[in-house]
Order: sequence, then C-alpha cells, then structure tokens
Amino acid sequence: QYKDIVILTRSVKGWAEDFSAVLAEEGIPAYSVSREGYFETYEVSVLLDYLKILDNGRQDLPLAAVLASPLGNLLTEDMAKIRVAYPDVPFHESARMYASEEAQDPVLKDRLMRFFSQVDHFRKKVSYTPIHDLLTEIIEETGFGIYISAMEGGVQRAANVEMLVEKAKAFEGTSYKGLFHFVRYIEQLKKYDVDYGEAGIMDEQADTVRIMSIHKSKGLEFPVVFAAGMGKQFNTQDTKSSMILHPEWGIGIDKIDLKRRTKAPTFLKKLIREEAMYEMWAEEMRILYVALTRAKEKLIMTGVLPDRFIMRSGKDGVITAGAKSYFDWIIPALWPEEEEAALEDAPVCIFQYTGNDIGADILQVKSEQLALDVLKHWDVTKVYDPEIRKCLDEQADYVYPYYSEGGMKMKFTVSELKKRKALQEEAGEEMYKEPQTVPLLPRFIKEEETLSGASRGSAYHKFLELLDFAKEYEADDLEAEVERLAEDGRLSREMAECIETEDMMRFLRTKSGVRMLQAARNRKLYKEQPFVISVNASEIYQGDLSGEKILVQGIIDVYFEEEDGLVVLDYKTDQVKSRKELAEKYHAQLEYYAHALSQLTGKTVKEKIIYSFTLKEEIIV
Repeated sequence: QYKDIVILTRSVKGWAEDFSAVLAEEGIPAYSVSREGYFETYEVSVLLDYLKILDNGRQDLPLAAVLASPLGNLLTEDMAKIRVAYPDVPFHESARMYASEEAQDPVLKDRLMRFFSQVDHFRKKVSYTPIHDLLTEIIEETGFGIYISAMEGGVQRAANVEMLVEKAKAFEGTSYKGLFHFVRYIEQLKKYDVDYGEAGIMDEQADTVRIMSIHKSKGLEFPVVFAAGMGKQFNTQDTKSSMILHPEWGIGIDKIDLKRRTKAPTFLKKLIREEAMYEMWAEEMRILYVALTRAKEKLIMTGVLPDRFIMRSGKDGVITAGAKSYFDWIIPALWPEEEEAALEDAPVCIFQYTGNDIGADILQVKSEQLALDVLKHWDVTKVYDPEIRKCLDEQADYVYPYYSEGGMKMKFTVSELKKRKALQEEAGEEMYKEPQTVPLLPRFIKEEETLSGASRGSAYHKFLELLDFAKEYEADDLEAEVERLAEDGRLSREMAECIETEDMMRFLRTKSGVRMLQAARNRKLYKEQPFVISVNASEIYQGDLSGEKILVQGIIDVYFEEEDGLVVLDYKTDQVKSRKELAEKYHAQLEYYAHALSQLTGKTVKEKIIYSFTLKEEIIV
C-alpha cells in the first residue's frame, strides 16, 4: 500500500514540493509537512494573477498567465497572434485592441471579448465586495473550481483554493481592506519568503506516500524506504564565512594586513574550521545511519552524481573525512574491490542513468505535456461524433422531474402559514389598554417593568390555560386565583401584574364563557390541544400539481364539545379596530384548527369563534 512507503530526505525544503507534484501527476497520493510552495501551486498562482489584473489591468505578465489558463483558454498560438497583430504596444493594450477591433481570427476575438467582459464585471464589484466573496464568485462563475477539481490531484487543488479564500477572509478581519492591499500583502509575503504549505487533506494514517526529513523518521520503521538526495553536497557554509564560532575553541577570524591589502585566515581559524568539518562529518554520518536503518524490507537510495565521481579509499577501507556527499561513503563501500569486476557483481543492485537516458525521458514527458495541452484547449464547439454529442446533450440538459418539489418546505406551523398569507404572527399581538392614571411615583422608583404587547398576549393565554372553567367566579375570586397562581410559580409575577380582572370577567360572562363553563362541568372542555395533520401541497403552494402532502402543526387554544358538534375558540389580544379586520386575519388559522379536530376526533366542527379582548366581543368565523 502507499502508506508502506516513505521518502526520506536530509531536508524537506526544496524537495517535498517537487516530489509531491510529480507523484500527483502520476495519481499517487503524497503527504508531507512542508511549509512552502503554496503560492507556487498552479491553481493559487492563477487566481492571484487574476486578482492582480482586477486591481490593475495594465500588467502584461499576470494578464498573459491568466489568458493561458482555463480562465482565458488561449493557446500559445493565440497569444502569438495577438502579439503579431499589434507589435508596437504593450501586450495588455494589444489584447484589448484585438477584442474590440476587426480581427483576423473571429473565434479568438470572441474569446477575448467574453474574457474582458467578465473581467470588467468583476472589477465593478471590487469597490464594495469583500475579497473572499469576490474570490468565491470568480471560482464559481468562471467554472475554475470545477476545472481544477477535475485535474490530477483535484482534491488537493480544491483544498488549496479554499485555503486562499480563508486567507482572504482572515485578511478582511484586519485593519486593511480592499483588493489593492490584499495584492500588496501577498507580494510582501513572497518577497520575504513567508510561504504556507499546501492545504492538508490527509493525515499520517491515510493510505499515502509520506515524505519526511531523516530527523523526523527517528524511532520509526517502514516496509519500503526511499533515501533520496544521497548525492547532495553537505552544507559547509558555516566553515566558509569570515568568522567561525566554536563552543570550545572560541572565535576564528581572518588576519587583515592594511599595508599589503591582504586577508588570510589565522592559524586558529584553520584549526576551528578543521574541527567544525570533522564534527559536521560525524553528524552527517549519524544522520545517514538513521536513514539506512529505517527500512524493514527494502531500501532504495537515489541521488545525482557529477560527471566525474572520484572514489577514494584508505588502507582500512573507505575514507570518512573529505566526503562531500553521502554517496562519497556509500558507493565506495558497495563497489567491488577488483576494478575489473563488473558492476553487476556489487553486493546490492545499482542502476545508473546517464544524461542520454534522462534526455529520452524528458522528450517523452514533453510529448505527453504537449498532448495534454492540446486536450485542455480542445475546440468544444466542433461536433466530432453526432451520436455521442446527442447523448451528451441529453445528459447535460436532463431536468430532474421533481425539481420544483425540492424547494418546498414539508412541514409548517400554523403561525408560518399565517405569515405566508400576510397575516401578523400571534406573538406580535399588541394588547389594547385603557388609559390609566399617571402613578404618583416615578416608574423607576416603583421598579415597575412594562410588558410588550406580545408578552401581554402570552400572559392572557397562560392564565386562561391554567384557569378552572368549571367554577363560577366573581372579581375578587379571579384576583385571588391570579395571586395563587403567581405564588405557586405557575404564573410569573410580571404576567400576574398585567392581567386585568375586568377583562377576564367580561369574557367569562359572554355566551362562549357560559358554554365553556357547562362543557367544563361535563368534562367536555379541552385546552392547549397540540395537533399535526397532513394537507395537500396545493393548499399552501398555489398551482402545485405534484399531489405531495405537507404536514401542518399547531396548538388549539381551547375547544369544547356539545351535543351537536365541536366548537373551536381562539383568544386574541390584537389591537384592531373592527370585527372584519380580525376575521380576515385569522379565518385561515381557524380553518386549520377545525380541519385538524375533524381528523383527530372524527366529529364535525360546527362553530369557529374568536374572542377579542380589545373589542370585547365574540366573532363567529
């Protein structure tokens, strides 16, 4: 499996990106912890160039890069035609002129016109659109996101693009805003080598080839190990500087003769340099030992050698000092002792690739890239096979037969249906109050808290839910009942203080109140009855012919049963001016209540009544 293979390098910097890219081209997943190469990925660099020309369209290099990308879809020949047509002006001007004037190639002109039209469309949005939103629109409207997802390593590329959008969103959260500052910000990151690794889409447990440094592999073992970069020369920069530091020997510097105008290393510096080189060789040998002991089954060492590779060995075998790369130690140890012996007689398998071999491979790769470039820029307007074209059109133009039902909501509350019919939701009811005398003390001293209209409506509904309708009440009895419910905690103190006993007494003395009293004594009164019913979608979505069923749920304030049928009653505290206004607002709600009761009980609903505390009247709907 891929996860059985690991590629070890002395340092992942400068290696992991190339290895990952080549493996991705071959369809092999690779995982590394590299923190570089993000801005150099194809998909990110194209989007950044697109942002540059949105910020400043008079830039030739970014424009050429975008035109040659899927966003412009131009071939190299097309770019040459533009340049030849207007050789004396900058490229961005020649491209604009080719798109606006009479051109030799109408297909190319049409592509340029559509490209610049899209650029101008996005440029108009720059001044008022956040960068991350602008990037999202570019990716979606141009189809760039779909294109990169279809490429080799599409999942990784899509993750990189998503990461760029997130970086833009984070930038918008700073004190700097706008496209100009974002483009400059990215340029500064590149200038000072502040880079990000590609977006991570895998972890170390995934089935993927791992790329890591030799240091990171300490203590680990893998079935198959590629020890890469064995021919890379050791880093000796510290020993070549004008000043060398050593923890024991101190500082080694050059001696400068101002009269003779000469500079030469001192004896101490030469000693320190020699000691530093021996320490470096010792450290590199320890690292090489780690690399060669990580494999459980197979070890493959790769590297590049100069044209002339001189093997040096001492009396006791391979010379350790003086080595410039790992191969200076490895190859002499593997080479046959007799010079006449064939290379195949070495204790391990050694494969050599010369420049000619690599050149042949490069030619093959170039031919494959050329074929891929032709495929990417294929003329899709031409019909090559009518039958296949017809089949593709049928699939591309296919319309899901239940598309309209996909936008339907399959469950509603009665309040939501009331909103759909432009009715005000009951939670927003406003309680009508008679003018009261101004209190003697200011409100903040009395610590009074005024309830909103919606809260007053809730208080009235809650009290009527708790009230025992089987009893007969006087005003004093009702006040005592309110106080008892408040003390028991069943009614909040704020609700209790806003309940007007006079309103309640007037309701209880109505015909409906008397009928409810009788029903309660007969145990035929039901309060706060929840329900869920199904109705045809056409009742809610006008013109719907699908025959789908939609659920409607709600809670009926109160209903009671008499000998000849059921009666539904709903309390309303809306501030209205007429019976007609209230009936128009709530007739649909009462219809659903009646429909639900009929389905639930199998009995007929003979009356639907609204009692308005504002109008102090019963309204038959």
